[in-house]
Amino acid sequence: MIEATIHATRYVLNHNQKHLNQINYYNRIVKICGRPEDKKAMETLYELCKIR
Repeated sequence: MIEATIHATRYVLNHNQKHLNQINYYNRIVKICGRPEDKKAMETLYELCKIR
């Protein structure tokens, strides 16, 4: 989540596809092995960054 949040901050500033790809990468990891609170945090991150 920490790495995804860092990339999300950068994505919000410049909307660079590279950062979006990294957020999606960490999202896949969270979906596979994250705790429920991690999954909720990732959902919140996507909402705040207006991704999707």
